[in-house]
Amino acid sequence: MEKPEDIKKKIINLISEKEIKTSSFEIKKVLFNKYFLKKNISTLLIKELVEEGALEYTNMFGRTFLELSYQKPIHVSDQVVLKPPHIKYNPKPGEKIINLNQGISFGNGSHSTTRLCIRGIEKAWKCRYINTTGSNALDIGTGSGVLAITSIMFGVEKATGIDKDQCSIKEARDNVRLNCFQDRIKIKETPIENINTKFTLISANLRMPTIKELYSKINEITNINGCVVISGIKKYEMKGVRDLYCKKHFDCIWSDTQKDWSVILLRKTS
Repeated sequence: MEKPEDIKKKIINLISEKEIKTSSFEIKKVLFNKYFLKKNISTLLIKELVEEGALEYTNMFGRTFLELSYQKPIHVSDQVVLKPPHIKYNPKPGEKIINLNQGISFGNGSHSTTRLCIRGIEKAWKCRYINTTGSNALDIGTGSGVLAITSIMFGVEKATGIDKDQCSIKEARDNVRLNCFQDRIKIKETPIENINTKFTLISANLRMPTIKELYSKINEITNINGCVVISGIKKYEMKGVRDLYCKKHFDCIWSDTQKDWSVILLRKTS
């Protein structure tokens, strides 16, 4: 039998990968079917995770769900740590700390697609594809604003986040203020069709149909040698996105998958 700590990690991964809220009953069922974990053991480990502050019970419309707790810092990549603004955290050398409110629209930024996009931005920086002088970033469908904030953390001078949802815009602006980037990040309701500036870095954490629809526009507004980070796509959709974008104007320089979700880092060549 696996060590309790290893099983706890699997429980946390199961919950973090869910696209919808999940009950403890559903998690226990998956643990039994996938890992043959008996109900009494999974109940005990879930209880310990709640007591440790890793998980929490939430209630909505009379139903109880088991979710990741946002009462402690979350490491989402090698260097990026997301944390609630009221929690103190002493960063290790090289870590980049982002304060993030738990929003109504996009939670705490810990979903796999967000993590993958953050890793894509970090990868672009590690590969020295982000030139800090005069660089700018665009986050399409910004949600919490965390990707725009991440781009600034990794050296981009200015960033713009756009979204159609008023609630998301408010939450993103609040998070920008929390991280003291009001002078460097602008959150707007501008439709992507009205964006004509060229960008050093573009992030798009969106679903497959939208990613395909935006190909021509993204190509138009990406600088030569600029990078595009695409997430929000399923593993089986990655080839279709790569084939479309890399047919003529982009090279795929890195990709990754977490469970069923994938990310692609592209660099514009022509």
